[in-house]
Formats: sequence, structure tokens, C-alpha cells
Amino acid sequence: MKTWKGYIGWFISIFFLVVVFRGVDWARFRESLSAVSWWQPIALAAIYLVGYQVRALRSLSLLPGLSFLQALGGVFIGYAANNVLPARLGEVVRAHVIGKSIGIKRTVAFSSVVVERIFDGAAIVTLLLIGAGELSLPDWAHEARSAGLMLFSIALAAVLLVGWTNSLWDRHLPDTKISGHIRGLLEGVALAVRSPKILFQVLASSILIWTIEAYMFYLAAGAFDITLSFKGSLFVMSIVNLGVLIPSSPGGLGLFQFFCVKSLEFLGADHAQATAYSVLIHLCQYVPVTVIGLLWLPRFGVTLKTRDFANGDKSSLP
Repeated sequence: MKTWKGYIGWFISIFFLVVVFRGVDWARFRESLSAVSWWQPIALAAIYLVGYQVRALRSLSLLPGLSFLQALGGVFIGYAANNVLPARLGEVVRAHVIGKSIGIKRTVAFSSVVVERIFDGAAIVTLLLIGAGELSLPDWAHEARSAGLMLFSIALAAVLLVGWTNSLWDRHLPDTKISGHIRGLLEGVALAVRSPKILFQVLASSILIWTIEAYMFYLAAGAFDITLSFKGSLFVMSIVNLGVLIPSSPGGLGLFQFFCVKSLEFLGADHAQATAYSVLIHLCQYVPVTVIGLLWLPRFGVTLKTRDFANGDKSSLP
């Protein structure tokens, strides 16, 4: 039986949704959505999905032995699971299906996913610095930029340090089950920094992934007659993705809308237009990825039941 703790994320999401939709001019909101042509959401979703091809290529760099389809399926399944499961369990699901499909330790696969998230954060902060370079930021945006810069700078430095000193750590670990898990995690980190070429590929692909998403934000503005430069889209995209790091319901519901609207209003957008924009762009991200990921699950022989990825095959364990 679930306790109240299991609903905290939903309480947070509902709170932010109330903040966003309170006082919305509903006539203006409906007018903004009705002005969107039928093909525009399809185009926005298609652009967003291009980024998933790049994510799969990045996964190939991090985990030798993957095929492109295995990498792409793992990416879609992980993000789909994050959209329907609490506590970002999609990262665990992805580690399980990848580990099972190519016969590696789940800890190695999970470590590679964590490394991806760190590089993602570093890329987002970099694009935020570019997008906000000429803006006189309000306190909340300045604090988000500073916190993100500090957090992901430390995390990226830790990845480099741990990856480059992996052999040293390995020699001093005792031969125990827990040490086996730690070795798997260290191995996944070491794979990401095993050569300057791989490191560059991971960095470059991470920047490209989030630039593509920013382009989606940029084109979506045109559907609502919102004036938004490409630098502005970098700013909005970055603030939204840093904002949804706050624990909430699956898919970042509420937080996505709040930070999207807040950043667009800062750039001069009307509240009703910005709210309609946030709803459309979130749907264009959430729906296709979730549907594709859930449809891909049976090909890996698992479901999203907890026991399927909590226990797993012994071949995928350390």
C-alpha cells in the first residue's frame, strides 16, 4: 500500500500546474491553440525525435558492442519509462534492457546512463550561458544558471577523475559482491573517457542533442506568433530542462509548464500564449517518445513491472 510519500511528486506537479493555470485568459488560451495548424505538432515531434537518433549514436560510443537498434531501443524505453514511472526509474529500466540484450553487467550500463545525464547537464548549462549571455537575468534565472554551472561542473570533473583513475580504484577494491557492483560502475565511467576521441564524441553529441531540442522550441514559437530568437530558445529550453530536475510526477508535469511559461514571460510573451505553447511542446515531447518506447519494450522481452527489471537475468548482474 502506498504511503503519502509516494504522492509527493504529484503534489509538487499539481502545485505548479495551479500556479501556471491560475488566472489564465482561457479564451486567449483556446485561441492560441486553435491557431496551430495540424501539421505543426507533427513537425515539432519529428524534429524532437531526431535528437533520439543522436542519443543512440552517443550510446554506441559509451558502450562498445551495442548495435544501433539496441541503442535506440534502449534510449526510447528509458525515456518512456521515466514518463510513466516515478523516481526516474527509467534509467534502471534502460540499464536492465541494455545489459540483458548485450550480456554486460547492469551496473556498467547504468553507469553509462549516469554519465550521459552528466554530459547532458553540462551541455544544457553551456547552452544556457550562450542563450542568456546578453540578457539581464532575474534572480531566479541567475540562481538556476549558477546552481547548474556549479553542479554539473563538479559532476563532470568527477567523471573525468574517476574515469582516468579507474585502474587505481580497481586495485584497492576487495573481492566482494559490493565491490563487484562498484567495479561495474567504475567501468562504465572509464568507458566514457577511454580516449580523447570518445570524449569529444560524447561532448559534441550532447551539445547537438540539446541544440536540436532548442530548435524545436524555436519553431514552436512561430506556431503561436511568439517572438523568440534562437538564443532565446536556448535560454527557454535550458531553463525548462534544469527546472524539471526538481522531483515531481513522471514526465515533469507542472514543472515543465511553470518554467517554460516563466522564461517565455521574461522574454516578453503573453501568459496565455506561453501557457498554450508549454502544453503543446510538452505533448510533442511526451506522447511520441512514450508510445514508441512502450511499443519497443516487448522486443527486449520485458514489461514495466518492477520485478522485470529489479530481479533480471543473472547474466546481466555483476
